[in-house]
Formats: sequence, C-alpha cells, structure tokens
Amino acid sequence: MTDSSRAARQKPRRRPRQARSWATSLAVQEAFVRVLLARGYDGVTIREVAAVAGVGIGTFYEYFPNKEALAAVCLRMRMKAVVTELAALAGADGPVHGLVDALLDRMVERFAGRAAEWQALLQLERRISTPEAYSRLYRLATDMWAAALARAALPAQAAWVVHTASYSVLTQRVMEDGPRTDAAALRRQLGVLVHAYLAEQGRGHG
Repeated sequence: MTDSSRAARQKPRRRPRQARSWATSLAVQEAFVRVLLARGYDGVTIREVAAVAGVGIGTFYEYFPNKEALAAVCLRMRMKAVVTELAALAGADGPVHGLVDALLDRMVERFAGRAAEWQALLQLERRISTPEAYSRLYRLATDMWAAALARAALPAQAAWVVHTASYSVLTQRVMEDGPRTDAAALRRQLGVLVHAYLAEQGRGHG
C-alpha cells in the first residue's frame, strides 16, 4: 500500500464540530484503546469497539470508515493533545533551565503515567502512521521546544536536537518497559541528556 492510499484510508468520515459529536468521537477512541490493550490491534473489531463505547455500529461508521482510520485519529489526537499542553508550558515566562525541567517533567508524567496505553499506541504508530503524520507532529513538537529555548543563545537546530533526543529516549523506554517503566530514573536520564547538550551548545555560542 502506498503512502497516499494509506493516508486516504485513514481519513475520518466525519469531523465532529458540536460538543455531542466530540463526546461520541472521544468515547469511540477511548473504547478503541481499551480493546487494543485487551486484544492487540489484530484482535480489535469494530463491533466490540462500538459496544464498549456504547454506540451502534451505524454511529461508528458515521465517524470512521474503518479500524485503521480510527487508530490513526486516536494516535494523532492523543499526540497532539500532549504537544499542545507542552506548548502552553513552553510559552511561560521564566529561565530556560526551569522551562526545560517543566517540559521534561510533564513529558514523563504524560507518557510514563499511562505507560501501558502508550506502549500499545506507540507500537501501533510505527505500524500505521504515514510520513506526513510523523512530519506534522515533529514540526509541532520542534516548534514547542523552539519557544522554550528562544531566550537562550543557541543554534537554530537546537530545538530539533532536543526534541529528537528526548522523544526518542522517552518513547523507546516506554515501548520496551510499558507498565514497568521507572519514571524517576527516566526523568533523571532525560535531564542529564538535555541539560548536558544545552550546556555544551551554550559554551559554543556564548
């Protein structure tokens, strides 16, 4: 399957606009995650997702044309929610060191705090996400780090490096360890990694 045909399959059938429609879409997405954890992706059926969400099969198909589209939307919405939350923190006033620590704290909290769900979702992301979906989220996350680092005299690519390094370590650990993820140890490792890089870059551009 080509990337363009995969992207076409993953488009939602209906974009919710009213509060009730959003509630229905979110209920279906939450049900998908519950079934995913219980059955694995290959074991997920639309009938069971609809039953867990408390909606009819017809209602499911009003929003999503197939299971793959539901999975793609669920992944995109959850990732975007985390990045949006982080972006709000990144725009706060304060020293760069403190903003970096706040962002790393929240990243570990959001991923390691629901490690079983993210383990399943991140593994699924590698299976179904398109290059375009990856690129959009990476741009959002890199922009978030750029906002946090804006007051530091750092090279332009610093935000990209910090995001790529921290996200890779975080998600790889969650994918490998799932509910056994040691959040405190992970946070320490991310702090050492990011602050050491930023200190080195600061020395080179001071």
